[in-house]
Amino acid sequence: MATQDVEVLKRHNERIGTVLQLAAQRFFLICMFGTIVYPLLHCLFRLEVRGRQVLDDVGDRFVYAAQHYYEWDPLMLWCAGIWILAWRRHHFIANSIAGPFWSQTPLHRAASWLLGIMFTIKGHEPESGAVGRAVRLLNGSLPVSIAVYPTGPVGRSRNCRFYPGIALLTEACPTVPIIPVSLKGLENITMREVLQFKRPRLFVEFGAPFFGAEFLHIALEERLQALREKLASAWGVQELLVTRQDEAVTALTDQPVWQSVSQ
Repeated sequence: MATQDVEVLKRHNERIGTVLQLAAQRFFLICMFGTIVYPLLHCLFRLEVRGRQVLDDVGDRFVYAAQHYYEWDPLMLWCAGIWILAWRRHHFIANSIAGPFWSQTPLHRAASWLLGIMFTIKGHEPESGAVGRAVRLLNGSLPVSIAVYPTGPVGRSRNCRFYPGIALLTEACPTVPIIPVSLKGLENITMREVLQFKRPRLFVEFGAPFFGAEFLHIALEERLQALREKLASAWGVQELLVTRQDEAVTALTDQPVWQSVSQ
């Protein structure tokens, strides 16, 4: 990635979580987008949301660790699972950590600013990338939630890479609650079923919170595996099929200590 592109992404990330950005994001997703999409989802799917009561006691700063099948499903997750609660507690709408897929043009970056998406920057994580920015927000003064998608969008093949960002967040913010969120049924839904108004079933389930402090005694190279098993259990899947795991572990163990970020 060219130096100028890295600087563009860094500037973009630093604009996420500001008072102006949070106000714009929450107004758009709560008052505009959610108002249209929430009833539409109930028309197209038989939706069931489970375990949402766990959000009652998580406080002003926490992390969603969400399953991710397709590029567009995080928006459905917020509208189906969070929208009703977000009217009263705006910070339930999360800023997200994502890859640089939507960063390639000024228009994409503008949309990502509105949606609260921070881009990971290869070779600059954690301190100078999206993870470092997320840590500063979680350790800041504003109510905020961060969404991380440990497997990325896996698609129907279920092949994925388990990204190290979740492990880095648990180390930097060990007392911040992590809420597992799973989408069940989305992987089996076809566009034909939706267009024929068959209303396939879709479940959004929030799991019991856990904390990064549980994993601090584990060596860094083993922490990713422990988190993978923890989330597989919380999401109710037997196993997370992972490709390029060795690369992810290398990225994790090569990271410097977190003192400069978390202070």
